[in-house]
Amino acid sequence: MANHYRQFAVAVRLRGKLAAAWITEMLRDRQKAWQQLVDAEQHDAADAIGIDFDWMIDDGQLHLTDNGEHGNVEHVDQLLRELIRIGYVQEPVAIHWADTCSRHRPGEFTGGAALVTKRRTYWFVLPELVEKKVAALERRRRASGS
Repeated sequence: MANHYRQFAVAVRLRGKLAAAWITEMLRDRQKAWQQLVDAEQHDAADAIGIDFDWMIDDGQLHLTDNGEHGNVEHVDQLLRELIRIGYVQEPVAIHWADTCSRHRPGEFTGGAALVTKRRTYWFVLPELVEKKVAALERRRRASGS
């Protein structure tokens, strides 16, 4: 059986004197609420909190990383959009991730990126980008008759 991993690391400079303290308190509260729900075996409610990534604040920067196996990029996106909206992080923020596997098999390695802004997130998923390029090349080949 193969093990799949999503890995990412994002560092954003915090804005404002209160940003680090507010973010630390908010994320600790979310982690505590998450743990209580997990202990009560309310897994759907725990997942809705969106705290399945590691974080730390160091030297005025918020570092967000995968949690060792299955870090959730969508939850990082939601947090960053929240912080951008309240002015603690400047937009845009780029998130890059790699999907890897413990077995070396074709199709098991991929990745992508997201560009997070106040109003929306732009997703760039590698397999989709490659498929679009292959389709465009095939259309061009057919049009040229080769």
